[in-house]
Amino acid sequence: MAVSGLQSYTRSLASAEALFALHPKLTLFGRTTWNWNSIESATLSARSYGLADQSLGLSLRAIDQSLKLDLQVQADLPAYSNAESAAAGTPFLGDASTDISVGAFLSTLLSNDPSRNWNATAGAGYTFRSASFSSAIPWSATLSSAPGAGRGLTFSAGAAGFQSLRTDPYAATGASASRPNDYSGGSFIINAINPSMVAVRSSVGYQFDNQSQLSVGARKPVWGQAIADGFSMELGFRWSLSSGAAPRRPISPNKLQKSNQLTRYLSEGKVVGVVSTRTLLIDLGSESGMAVGDLVDIFSLTPEGTPGEPVARGQVVHLTWNQAEVNLLEVYQETAIKEGFLARKPIAL
Repeated sequence: MAVSGLQSYTRSLASAEALFALHPKLTLFGRTTWNWNSIESATLSARSYGLADQSLGLSLRAIDQSLKLDLQVQADLPAYSNAESAAAGTPFLGDASTDISVGAFLSTLLSNDPSRNWNATAGAGYTFRSASFSSAIPWSATLSSAPGAGRGLTFSAGAAGFQSLRTDPYAATGASASRPNDYSGGSFIINAINPSMVAVRSSVGYQFDNQSQLSVGARKPVWGQAIADGFSMELGFRWSLSSGAAPRRPISPNKLQKSNQLTRYLSEGKVVGVVSTRTLLIDLGSESGMAVGDLVDIFSLTPEGTPGEPVARGQVVHLTWNQAEVNLLEVYQETAIKEGFLARKPIAL
């Protein structure tokens, strides 16, 4: 829908997001966003800047197998006042609504290639919005690829959007696709009535090591109702602040085997790659609570597929979000370690 009288609308945002693992399966996250707007229209020519919507949420790893299930709750809170903007005659920074979202995400590793991971993620949820704005169903689907360990290019592509549940009482007037105001230039960026959208997005980047990554991305709506049909670009940098624990002295093979039944394990995964006789790749990464320096016990499998005897102990030396590179410290049995062997992180000996 063409917007009458709107010449240009530019919106720039700077965001900082932090994640902290309260538990290997429970992550607290937050995001602060600063916004700058510039509007040129028949009714308004002005600029505004300041804190925009701020986010706080929790993510729970409910299933941690080959198919992973994450449950998430998120609150988006306005850190501005549209009444103050209206009094000053400056563009609104947002809808000034409080949004509460709950959702679920399924993800799976598509490739066990030690040199490169391919991962698929899809999810959907429900968003409640205050101020009588319509509730909505947000969704997303993404295919991504990253180096198994170390440096290399990263890539992601997918689609995302939301479907309005059409509960906005202003829609009954049928007069406009947005609530009347001069502070968005009619752009549908804010105050849209029953907005829905499907957008495609992609990004490329470079992983410098297992703790830092730079990326650039773009997004473009391909279908929408009462939403801004704009092209957006994004530049991002990700840095892991987690530090590994100091290495503990390996225990003897006999002591490990005798104490195995008393040892508690925090995470369990599988060997997904045998790089060399002393180096393995396992499917436990930072999302599973692993850190550089953690110890890992490797177990064989019986013909029935149940855990066998401990065959080796190693230590995490490199880490990504879903994989860890493990250097073996001790080998307890003359058994060739194979893909599929169990990998467990001990928390008590």
